Amino acid sequence: MFPDEDQERMKAGAYKCCFMGVLCVAMDALPQMKHDIHQHNPNLTTHDIVTCMDFGIFHHACVSEFRVGASVFVVNDLLRPSLNGKGGVVKRHSEDGVLVVMDMVYAKDIGRVTRGSVVEVRQRNDVLDGRQGIALDDGDMRGLCRVKIDSIVYTIPCIWLASVVTEPPHSTVWGRQAIVSVMPEQVVPARRGGESGGGASSVCADIGSMVAKFDEKSEVTAKVFCTAEASMEAWQQPGQKNAVVDCMCERHRRCTSEYLHGETICYGDTVHFTWDGCTGTQSVFECGRANELFYYVDNSTAAIRAEARIGRFSRETGSIEWEFAPVHRWSATPRIMQRDEGLLVVGSSVTHRHDGTRTGTLQRMLGACPRQPAKKTCLVEWKTQPAVVTEEETANLERSFLMQQVLLPASLVVGKIAQTPPDCASNFVLVDFKGHSEIGDRIGEAWFDLKQLDDSRLRHRLHSFMLCAWRVVRFTVQERTGISISSLTRSKLTANDGALYNFFAAVSTFCHRASRMHANNITHGDINDGNITIAQTSDKQHFSLKMIDLDNMKEHPPGKVDIREYQNDLTCIMQTLLKLTQHVQCDDGDDRIQLHNFTNMLHAKSREARHMPVCSPSAETAGFLSTLAEICG
Repeated sequence: MFPDEDQERMKAGAYKCCFMGVLCVAMDALPQMKHDIHQHNPNLTTHDIVTCMDFGIFHHACVSEFRVGASVFVVNDLLRPSLNGKGGVVKRHSEDGVLVVMDMVYAKDIGRVTRGSVVEVRQRNDVLDGRQGIALDDGDMRGLCRVKIDSIVYTIPCIWLASVVTEPPHSTVWGRQAIVSVMPEQVVPARRGGESGGGASSVCADIGSMVAKFDEKSEVTAKVFCTAEASMEAWQQPGQKNAVVDCMCERHRRCTSEYLHGETICYGDTVHFTWDGCTGTQSVFECGRANELFYYVDNSTAAIRAEARIGRFSRETGSIEWEFAPVHRWSATPRIMQRDEGLLVVGSSVTHRHDGTRTGTLQRMLGACPRQPAKKTCLVEWKTQPAVVTEEETANLERSFLMQQVLLPASLVVGKIAQTPPDCASNFVLVDFKGHSEIGDRIGEAWFDLKQLDDSRLRHRLHSFMLCAWRVVRFTVQERTGISISSLTRSKLTANDGALYNFFAAVSTFCHRASRMHANNITHGDINDGNITIAQTSDKQHFSLKMIDLDNMKEHPPGKVDIREYQNDLTCIMQTLLKLTQHVQCDDGDDRIQLHNFTNMLHAKSREARHMPVCSPSAETAGFLSTLAEICG
């Protein structure tokens, strides 16, 4: 097995098979698998075998995409622990996620505090710890409660509050079943059929038997050498799980528009920070409590003004703590009310306004940029190894004394991605936390690297999906079938010296087998340009078209006509074949004419397919594909 500590090796080999180990396959099963592979083709190399994985997610949509009426489980809700491990049914979608009618969870379990009760804040390391106040409302279904402490109203998590004097509930819904809005990354699909915590289900065998009815020689489907299923509880290798998440996140970064396309954070989105360790960069002027930080500039002398000394008032000592400890008496200390680029002076320590990890020393002011007079620039020597001097816009810099890192508490804050100003680097976004809770009001605003934020949220959602011990993952070890049609974005397939007719023959074989699939009342269920692959032999003469990802394959009752799956399969096949022909090129003039005529024929047949009834019977779509196979051949 791949060792967990060997992370680099796992990242490179997580989806490939070699004879020392296959993801989730027991060691004693490997010899028979090796025998089966060599029996199929003795010339196969390790790169000709892949391990496919059904993660239980529709990869062309959101990880947390749930239909109305779907059964779900709540996981890892730190703000409302009474929801964790409990099930419910999706009622509708809301701005904050999905609205779930919970089973066996009541409003009082979440609210905890009733209106008029005397409560005490019990949260170590929080400034309100030990303070008492009056609950102005019942605790709400978000797990928050408005509390008045010393004439100031705070919105505080209910789990931080303990009732000192409890008032009886005034609301008639206090004992009713809870209906809650749950963050998408804290909801997973409920247990599916066969997910009992271990053992092989009949699903794999059913797919194999269906494929045998129309493609017994694996001409248009991948040859399967081994299938295995394991629950998350039985799958004990955390390194393998992490490697799988790495692969999915990497694929998402490369193809955000095609793979998990619903998982990309956009401007204006509301983000629930439900994972630990998320950090941002903040100017004190973006802090929610900036008016209480008391930053000053000492203007007592011209020399001090030139150095722009910055100080902070300390309530403990009743004095000002200076950025650079001066030996002088101060008399004038005007308070800094807003960000001022005039505070950037030569020799001062500066930090990139959007990235708190970049600090340096301002070397020289350059003034206005000739091409863009509104922009002022300066030279900064960054503290790197070795040090680097670059020209920077002053709008992107801040005195280091006025910058701070922000560590977000998991599940306690919600932020909205604000529209960034045009002079901000496009890979950084400003997130506004104000208006949701006392914690968010304290934080105010902070800058985040958008790519890191996107990646962190997706990783958290994928790991949340694996929290349920009974969640079953299916692995299929199969022959490598080439590359998907969707991957042919820039590359071309060359068909010269008679190879074009072999290409037509491969399309004909594919259509013939697809016709047999429908004739046997079987549909693929998820056929698209990402699930049809093409392979070309090393001599560039022969081609092979195959369909993959058969997990949604279904066998329907004979004669059933009120379903759309047959027409969906047919339409997607035609669209994929048309896309494929766009990536075939020929050098010979006659071959180019043949390919042009072939493409025109596919366009005509595609229009004909689109005009067929939505609920076309299997016999009709099978006949259409059979005719197409004859034309192509």
